[in-house]
Amino acid sequence: MTYEKLIEEVQRSAEFTSKAKAREVLRCVLGAMEKALLVDGRVVIPGLGTFTVKERKERNCLNPHTREVVKLPAKNVVRYRPAPELAKAVNREVKKIKKTA
Repeated sequence: MTYEKLIEEVQRSAEFTSKAKAREVLRCVLGAMEKALLVDGRVVIPGLGTFTVKERKERNCLNPHTREVVKLPAKNVVRYRPAPELAKAVNREVKKIKKTA
């Protein structure tokens, strides 16, 4: 689903008269999630999953073209772990699709 399709879905579900209102609501939700990740390092949305900030340590990698060892600096990354209900629902749908194919 694209960002624009998500905006359309929010507009339809919340019965907003304009896409601008739906876009603003979505922007506020995503902004609040970003702020929570920066401050608390964790966002939990029941039924959807958990977003956490993890530190990736400095590491050495191999440049595949030159075979030279390159040092990658440490950085923070956002990790996502789906809620068990969502994971089960997705797996059920994948099994249905594979059976019909």
